[in-house]
Amino acid sequence: MTNPIFSASWLQHPEKTNEAPVEFLFSFTPKRSVKKATLQATALGVYYPTLNGAKVGGEVLAPGWTNYRKRLQYQTYDVTDLLAGGENLLSIEVGVGWRMHAREKDWSQPTLGGKETALLAALALEYEDGKREVLPTGEGWQCRLSKTRYSNIYNGEFYDAGFEDGYLLPAKLLDYPKEILIPLQGERIVEVERLPVKSMFTTPEGELVLDFGQLLTGYVEFKIEGPAGAKGTLRHAEILDAAGNFYTTNLRGAKQEIEFVCDDKSHVYKPKFTFQGFRYVQPKDWPCEVKPEDFTAIVVHSEMKRTGRFECSEPLLNQLFSNVVWGMRGNFLDVPTDCPQRDERLGWTGDAQVFCRTASYLYDCERFLINGWPTSPASSSRAVACPT
Repeated sequence: MTNPIFSASWLQHPEKTNEAPVEFLFSFTPKRSVKKATLQATALGVYYPTLNGAKVGGEVLAPGWTNYRKRLQYQTYDVTDLLAGGENLLSIEVGVGWRMHAREKDWSQPTLGGKETALLAALALEYEDGKREVLPTGEGWQCRLSKTRYSNIYNGEFYDAGFEDGYLLPAKLLDYPKEILIPLQGERIVEVERLPVKSMFTTPEGELVLDFGQLLTGYVEFKIEGPAGAKGTLRHAEILDAAGNFYTTNLRGAKQEIEFVCDDKSHVYKPKFTFQGFRYVQPKDWPCEVKPEDFTAIVVHSEMKRTGRFECSEPLLNQLFSNVVWGMRGNFLDVPTDCPQRDERLGWTGDAQVFCRTASYLYDCERFLINGWPTSPASSSRAVACPT
């Protein structure tokens, strides 16, 4: 049986949105009692799906990074438990993600620029009486601009809690190939660990800084509240300079900033379409009191099984081994990158070739490394479901 997603049509916003994420919406009411509901989705960009307001699946930054001109992964989710009895609302936000990557500018199809996004998805309903219905992207889907007003892998995100796009438009059908589609081939990208703030201090230059005590790749979840229009900025850095001040020169062109515009309400927020490499964060122009307990670092990388460990009586050697493990975790986010922080973050094969043997001792990397091979869609037959 052909996967439902192949019956879907590519959708995009009818206007140029550059690096502003787009929310695609579809309302439906099941015709009878549903036995099982399955969502398949992918995007030219990074997508974030919800059903009736609840996040679909545990995966983040889906569908991951591939050469979209040649192959594009799609994910499969069981969403049965998220269905409501009457009308349901499926929402899928799409941000630019890796499409805007500096080295990928020549990968784009003539019909779609590197900063434009598109969605392809299908919801399959299996009813108790044995009948089946497929609700694919196409006519009837609508779209609008997201409250995330800007997203960029390098620079971060800009979120406006008070923004409401008053224009709900019919989504535009896009002529883009589906022959490039392959089921999820690599490991899922997931939130692996949560770290509290270890200390809070003021630098010699008078900057308030939060230290998580560990260099990591991921993002920060934070609680924020302020008057409508007030904006707080969260800056990220790996190290301090020799004088103990917040240091970002090594990031080069990457801003690594999260900007949040308040709306008089309390929010718990974390990014959807980007990630940072950091140990320290600086809340700048924060609209409310900075409390360490309101900030949590979330470690993000590909979901691999740990297979190798080492421990001895020498603390420095143990720390060295820990540094190696954390270095791998920080750079195994869907592709083996050279760094997770500055304006590069590329999957250089030289770095991977040097480290792959060590990596294979530490984690089961088979599926992760297989995803780096340019497997053709025709030769890929292994479908992997993403559990909720």
